[in-house]
Amino acid sequence: MSALTLVNPLRISKPYGDSLSTGRKVESEVRSALRVKAAGRLNAPHIVSQIGGSQEKRITRCARDVQEPSDQPKRRELLLTGISLLCGASMTPAKSLAGDLVEKAVFAGGCFWCMEPPFDKVEGIISTVSGYCGGKELKPTYEMVSSGATGHIESLEVQYDPSKVTYEELLDVYWHQINPTQKNQQFCDRGTQYRSAIFFNSPEQKKAAEASKKRYQQSGVFGKGDLYTEVVPVGQFWPAEEYHQDYYIKNPDRYYYYRGRCGRDQYLNSIWGQTPSKKAITESTEVMG
Repeated sequence: MSALTLVNPLRISKPYGDSLSTGRKVESEVRSALRVKAAGRLNAPHIVSQIGGSQEKRITRCARDVQEPSDQPKRRELLLTGISLLCGASMTPAKSLAGDLVEKAVFAGGCFWCMEPPFDKVEGIISTVSGYCGGKELKPTYEMVSSGATGHIESLEVQYDPSKVTYEELLDVYWHQINPTQKNQQFCDRGTQYRSAIFFNSPEQKKAAEASKKRYQQSGVFGKGDLYTEVVPVGQFWPAEEYHQDYYIKNPDRYYYYRGRCGRDQYLNSIWGQTPSKKAITESTEVMG
């Protein structure tokens, strides 16, 4: 059994094995370390190990999730390359892992825990980040947003490679995860902070989102009533607290209990004829090899 040790300036050093459960811990900690690094609060983490084939691929995938500050565009490429080489995954430039161009899309569809897994499965997705959008309060916290007082919505920022997946395709993924006939609510979660919305960051995204909404409205798939999903400018997106990120990986039992009790899958199954099962979502977090 190969083991992997993560060492960062917080002096976190944990050995892990190759089982699925420990593999999830590895993935979670790498993602966490990279997010902290990207925020400029720590030096780059060092990954020291002889890594097995499957874990090598998992760590390489995690490397794609670095969030770079806009004023330091080279940081992401350098960190991706370093981690790739440390893992022995590839000697190719990091941009080949994430594509030459990265674009962003922001969606709100109720609980952001439940919005991450469907997008994480899509080929061409580089990262998903749970957060808050649509409000005016600076640096909102979960407690502030959940009160409904800030105007923010639980949202998901998706970074993607447009050469592998289009914005229109992401819109289709989005519509398959929500109930747009509910106003200021998604499933069991009620309040303006859970309203559904598509946040556009360009005229092209606005046009595509409005056309997509019109198409789904006219299709009648959601019934004959109005679709309350908003199409609005993105404004400022604020990443949520770290414990919310990849919640379905970090806390699978709690995640599936909540998801099952909230009625999301029951509704989606009634519309689309299939339910995103625990097995399907779990398999999407594994790397075959």
